[in-house]
Amino acid sequence: MKTHLPLSVSVDDRVATRLRRQAASTPSVDALLAPGRAALTCQALWQQVQDVTAALAAFGVTRGERVGVVLPNGPEMAVALLGVAAGTACATLNPTLQAAELRLPFDDAHTRLVLVPAGECGPICAVARELGLAVVDVDASVRTARVGPP
Repeated sequence: MKTHLPLSVSVDDRVATRLRRQAASTPSVDALLAPGRAALTCQALWQQVQDVTAALAAFGVTRGERVGVVLPNGPEMAVALLGVAAGTACATLNPTLQAAELRLPFDDAHTRLVLVPAGECGPICAVARELGLAVVDVDASVRTARVGPP
């Protein structure tokens, strides 16, 4: 069954609105849990999502452009996905894919830039370089991101 959203409401506005409302109504409630990691409260999650969307805007990403997220499963991926979805469109890929497997999805999605784990570029950077995409390192706190050479 397909669900259709009204044309006047975009998915990214709904993500941001829901996260903002939840942070305002229950700021100290745990929102994101991971084994061996401190929990993120609703307020902390909302702040990190805002940090991601602000970083994307600083890199020139606008609504409707696609951002590739190639991060391992974990809280960093969850925050990155929410941050991208709150500001633009998200194309997620498995970080264990090889260069040949990454090329077509990035090209087909018309990806603008790619979020990768800090210091772990591998075949992702080779494909990004080939396609002319910016590569953004995401550190474990998800609060800092920097453009690295593709």
